[in-house]
Amino acid sequence: MERYKLIECDDKIELIAEKTKADGSGKKIALMENWKNNARKAINKQTGELIITGYWNRETGDNISAEKYFLMTDEERKGWTACYEWDIITNIPHTHTRLRNNNIFMRISKLSSSGEQRLFSSRYNELVEALHNMRPAIFKYENRGGTERAFKQSSRNMINRWFRLYEYEYNILITDIDLGRKIFEELKESAKKEYENETLYLKGAGKKNGQTTIKIYDMGYHSKDLKGVYKLELTFRRNTFDKNEIDISDMTRQEQCIELLRGSAIIEILKLKGGPGVKRMKELIVSENNILARIVRLENKTERHDERIERHDERIERHDERIDRIEAQVQKLIEKEKLYD
Repeated sequence: MERYKLIECDDKIELIAEKTKADGSGKKIALMENWKNNARKAINKQTGELIITGYWNRETGDNISAEKYFLMTDEERKGWTACYEWDIITNIPHTHTRLRNNNIFMRISKLSSSGEQRLFSSRYNELVEALHNMRPAIFKYENRGGTERAFKQSSRNMINRWFRLYEYEYNILITDIDLGRKIFEELKESAKKEYENETLYLKGAGKKNGQTTIKIYDMGYHSKDLKGVYKLELTFRRNTFDKNEIDISDMTRQEQCIELLRGSAIIEILKLKGGPGVKRMKELIVSENNILARIVRLENKTERHDERIERHDERIERHDERIDRIEAQVQKLIEKEKLYD
C-alpha cells in the first residue's frame, strides 16, 4: 500500500518593519542608541564579504546604491560612507533579525524540526517572544514600574503596530525519491530559470515586489543527509496576504497558517505543467492535508496510527474521479487568479 508521498512542513515566517515610517509622519521605531553593540555586520555566505546596502553622504544626507558608487571616480567618492546590513545577535535558535537600509526583518524558521514544542507553538507568539528577547538591548522599553506581564504586552503591541507580514514559506517535502526526481525533471521544461545547484524557479525569478515565488530543489545541496529529497517551496508575500486579508495575529499554529494559505497554494500548484509525476503531486496536495503537526499529533494520541494510515491510503486510491471534479472547480479560481499576476 502506498504511503504518504508528501508532507507539508518546516514552515518559515518573516516580518518587516520600517525604522522610520514612510507615511510622512516621521515616526521612528524605538531603537536603543547603542544597539550595534549587540549586532554584527552581515556577511555574504557565498563570498565571505560584508554586505553593503548603499552609501550615505554625511554632508548632504543623500543616499545612493552600491552600483552607482562603484561607477564613481575616486574624487567623486569622497564624503560617501558605506552602509551595511546588520545581523542582530539573539539567544533564540533559528531566529534571524537583520537591519537593511530603513527596514527591519525578523524571521523564525525550522519551526517543524526543532522539537514538538515549537512545532505545535503559535507562530505569532514565537515572533512576539523573539522581539521580546531583543528588549531592551536592541529595542527600547520605557519601564514605568510595570510588571513582567505588562512588559510582554508592550512587545506584543510593538509587533502589531510596527511590523507586518513579509513572507511565509509554504513548504512541501517530496519524501519519495523516485517521485521527487520525476517531478523535478518534468518541471524543467516550464521553469523560468535554472541554477547550477539544481534549483528550478517556476515562478517569480528576480525581484520580489510582493509577488509569490515558487521553486523546487534537491535538499541535498543544503544537507547531505537529505540527498534526493526534493522541496517545493512556495513563498507567499504581500499580494497574497492582502487578497486573503491575513494579518500577523492570524498566523497561529502551523495547521492554521497552512489552512489560511491552502487555497492560494492549490491554485499555484494546479498551474504547474508536467507529466504523470506532477499530476500525482497535484492529486496528493488537493486531496489531503498532509500537515506534519497533524501527523505527529496522531502518532502521539494512538499506537494504532499505522492502521488508520492504511485506511487513509485505501481512500486515496478512490480519489482520481474526485480530483478531476476539484480541478474543474479550481480552474475557475485559476482564471480569476490570472487577474492578479
